Amino acid sequence: MRSSFVVLALGSTLTCSFFACSSDAPPTSDADAAVQPVPESGAVDAAPPPMDAPWSDARSDAQSDAQSDAQSDAQSDAQSDAQSDAPTDASSDAPADARLDAPVDAPVDAPPPAPAVRYVGRWHTGNPAGPVSGWPASKVIVRFEGSELTARLQETNGFRGGTSHFDVTVDGVLRPTPLVVNPGTQTYTVATGLAFGTHVIELYKRTEGAVGITQVLSLGYGAGGRLLAPPPAKTRVIEFLGDSASSGYGIEGPGPGCAYSAATQNIRKAYPALVAARLDADEVAINVQGKGITQNYFRPDMTHFREVYLRTRTEAQNPPWPFTEYQADVVVIMVGGNDYAQPNEAVFDPADPAAFLAGYEALVATIRSKYPLAWIFATIATSQSDAYPPGYMARTRQRTALMTVESRARAAGDLRVVFFEPAPALPGQLNGCEYHPGVALSDRIATELVTQIRAKTGW
Repeated sequence: MRSSFVVLALGSTLTCSFFACSSDAPPTSDADAAVQPVPESGAVDAAPPPMDAPWSDARSDAQSDAQSDAQSDAQSDAQSDAQSDAPTDASSDAPADARLDAPVDAPVDAPPPAPAVRYVGRWHTGNPAGPVSGWPASKVIVRFEGSELTARLQETNGFRGGTSHFDVTVDGVLRPTPLVVNPGTQTYTVATGLAFGTHVIELYKRTEGAVGITQVLSLGYGAGGRLLAPPPAKTRVIEFLGDSASSGYGIEGPGPGCAYSAATQNIRKAYPALVAARLDADEVAINVQGKGITQNYFRPDMTHFREVYLRTRTEAQNPPWPFTEYQADVVVIMVGGNDYAQPNEAVFDPADPAAFLAGYEALVATIRSKYPLAWIFATIATSQSDAYPPGYMARTRQRTALMTVESRARAAGDLRVVFFEPAPALPGQLNGCEYHPGVALSDRIATELVTQIRAKTGW
């Protein structure tokens, strides 16, 4: 299902949508072809499907006209010829009526899709200088004719320092080294030396807004190059809501004792990306490390997950996300671990169970108001345990709250709110930096979630 695609764990006439920005003016010279500005705002990335009447309408009209003419002729002829001419008139008039009706009902060719860049995820496309995003798993998909792709990007460091890292995929092949974006404005060679022709290149943001916010100022296609219409959009969207346990935090690190950095984060190896790939869906990751339902890991921070969920940009309250660019088919929530974390071992401060339940229900209600038909999966992070922190009963209290959320939704008639509890992490599986899920655990979570989602959606 798609109106235009959640798991809880950012000179020419130009048009933009959530998934695409396009330009109606081709470059007028090689210099123009080399760098083209990213569009600002406007309509969808491709023409709507033609509202054609199928050719079978002509046959239907012919049969209808034949019957009508036959009856009319029969009544007229009956006055003089005792109804003998009715069959002849019916068969004679039908082909003529069919030929008259067919040109009216015949399909009309739709205009070809316009050249466009497709943006997947939450992007602030209203910025006149170019789209901006800090959310992990945000994508830039470019289909073009040429032999190279350059990107002029502006990078702003996040509160954790470091800068954004982007995976680069060229014609379906993932490059082994990510594109590391430096602070400030710079033009990057994304790919070069390609055989001149049609290529599809994808930039995939593997890091959070905590380390960097990226703006796409322009794209270049080299001498003689030009932007083409994007590949067809996927027909499914899954939104993943989460914290660091869902974003590939530290998954590239050497072990649990390492410190988090931009270089150790890679959401492509985390369960959101794996689930989306296995279900052939677009992945939208609303993941912010440290955020909770009623309290954050950094306790003085009073902006909780629900407030962040309503944003277009991770780091800014405005503009709010319009929730009109796509309709999520599935939302996966994996938030709550920070409510039951213990940042200061000298302070015993687990979330209040009643407040946690109320906050979680408010988040689910918000999601439901935006996506009336989505399946919402309320899940618990695999790292949650009753043993640690001592006395917090983190897993049991979250399980109790989420089961209550599900039962109350069902009592109210909403059967698409589902509680699901992935199996807890086994010893050694929290081997990402600072005891976050490693590659093997992420793969197992994805396998369990895919089974659950398929069982409910029929995918």
